[in-house]
Amino acid sequence: MYLQKLFNSHTLSFFSLAILFVVVHGWLFFKYQSWLVLGFDTGFYRRYLLEPLTSIPHASVPGLDHTVIIPRVFIDVFRLTGLSTDVVLYGSYILAIIILLISFYFFVKEIFTKKIAYLATILLILSPVYFHAFWFFLFKNFLALSLFFWLLISIRRKSWWLIIFLSLAIPVTHQSTTVIAGVIVFVYAVILFWRKENFWLPLGSWFILTSIYLIYHPTVSAKLSAPPVAVFIDWSNFIQMIWPLLVLVLAGFWATKDRFFDKNDLISWSLVVILFLAFSLPYHERVFLFAIFPLAILGAVILSRLNLVKILIVLFLFLFFWIYSIQTYSPYFSSAEVRSLQTLESLNKNDNVITPNFMAPWVHGYTVAKVFAPGVFKDPYSPIDWELYWSHNEPSYDRAFLNAFPQPLYFYIPKGQEYFLPEQVCVNKINDALYLYICNKNDYE
Repeated sequence: MYLQKLFNSHTLSFFSLAILFVVVHGWLFFKYQSWLVLGFDTGFYRRYLLEPLTSIPHASVPGLDHTVIIPRVFIDVFRLTGLSTDVVLYGSYILAIIILLISFYFFVKEIFTKKIAYLATILLILSPVYFHAFWFFLFKNFLALSLFFWLLISIRRKSWWLIIFLSLAIPVTHQSTTVIAGVIVFVYAVILFWRKENFWLPLGSWFILTSIYLIYHPTVSAKLSAPPVAVFIDWSNFIQMIWPLLVLVLAGFWATKDRFFDKNDLISWSLVVILFLAFSLPYHERVFLFAIFPLAILGAVILSRLNLVKILIVLFLFLFFWIYSIQTYSPYFSSAEVRSLQTLESLNKNDNVITPNFMAPWVHGYTVAKVFAPGVFKDPYSPIDWELYWSHNEPSYDRAFLNAFPQPLYFYIPKGQEYFLPEQVCVNKINDALYLYICNKNDYE
């Protein structure tokens, strides 16, 4: 009885949730004593912070273009503290994650109970898929998802003004979340129409979301003809990361299905996720993140039916699985490589840098110079052009190819990628990774 009262104590619940939050999101920083421990998208946001703060939001950069308004404002407001670039970068990101988890908690609480909301939040935090998304630095994703949870709450509460505001805000936060959110609220409206309930609120939200998206992204037909490919996880990775939660859900689904199937918004969310993943629709790789939320909610509904001892046993098993799943994560770069990246800060806006595409966000995050890489940042060259250059069969082609880039031109080439470099007489080595192209030097002196 005492343990049950302790479990139901809001203070204890949120204190334990706060400890879990710090452990999950902080262990990489504590272990490696470095800022550079997170993944691919980090450099895009760091590059934005290299620009002087002249307005809110200030100038857009690749990865944070003119359509990404709310994340830029969010980061700029954090910059007003005057803290260092990396503190602002990671501090604003952690704050965005806190907002996401709070939004998720209140969404679940809106449709179930505080206990289920608390358990669902724990299951979400302990999901290796969620950690992978955190490691990828999905800043825009997390902010847009936070807004989407509040949009669904607003539809439930029939709050027209909040629906309008949030439907306007999501498209200027994150593009792919807008697309998926739009499909979810449209399916939501169809289900309500089929059940002869008021469908005008989600239908109105869908109309606003779609209209604003098309205004900011008029070339949607081109995107459909050449669908984007998202880097995240695939089916095999997803199953490896999620199987304990799937076991829990499958074990208790039949007993709890009635509590799930009368939630029209959750049904809509789940149907859209299944649709995207089953048919490998554009950007389906990132939809694996969307799949975590209904699974965490359903798992929490099942857990809530158990007594306290069984709940704690299950949660400890999930914690051990989380530890097993994330132990292989490590920083991309050694201390020496970090120091090499920092030398890029000496370049200015007149300079230009060629780098491999997997390095592009990181190079982008340490210099105000213009960054070129195969297949990213609206690269004007085809894969065939790059392959001809990489073959180095004709020095005259190599020089013509490189001379077409704006000058002065640098290369930032990590070890093992030396095929990016032209003949040795055309470069001056500055450090282990940075080179200056000199065969066109007279053109810009």
